[in-house]
Amino acid sequence: DNNSSKYPTVRSVLFKQNEGGYLAGVLAALMTREAGKTNTGFIGGMKIDIINDFGYGFMQGVKKVNADFSANTLAYNSYIGDFFNSPKGKTLADTMYREGNVDVLFAAASQAGLGCLDSAKNNNKYVIGVDSDQYEYFKPVDSAKADKIVTSVLKRVDLMLYEACESFLAGELEYGVLQYEGLAEGKVGIVQNANYESIVSQANRDYINQII
Repeated sequence: DNNSSKYPTVRSVLFKQNEGGYLAGVLAALMTREAGKTNTGFIGGMKIDIINDFGYGFMQGVKKVNADFSANTLAYNSYIGDFFNSPKGKTLADTMYREGNVDVLFAAASQAGLGCLDSAKNNNKYVIGVDSDQYEYFKPVDSAKADKIVTSVLKRVDLMLYEACESFLAGELEYGVLQYEGLAEGKVGIVQNANYESIVSQANRDYINQII
């Protein structure tokens, strides 16, 4: 429920991270199908609403591709249990890549998710990052790892805060309201950088753009 009116001095914001998760699921399913594989996966941090929202969107994205292409891509899901245990994140990703025959997975687990990126590099598999452009972050320090990050699901808290500050300075910021930010508002999406374009086929990029 929207209880923001009970807090007349607070501006409340919720992000539609399920929309970003949906795009990640679409991409993972497309790449899995193209590779002739059947399994993909989602690794979350803790079982909380925000992470579940990422995961729910991911599963719906896989379901969409299955429906449109008469495919049967399956999706593992697993939770690390916190947001800091990188070794456990790596172990879970290792299991999906090796025993689960997964080619690409989506990790939404903050610090713990960095272990999933390590696993992608070590297993020569692909991973979808979260929150910021993790490819750009790792490219200067570990290009081999960066190359395995197909894209990242963005949640543009920075833009939201900047716009809120601009509205505040202009005396236009409303309080006691709940603001939703998602794909249509330009605050949620996926990175479409050079690495994404080199890994993802033109046909799949076109399909994803139609989804967007």
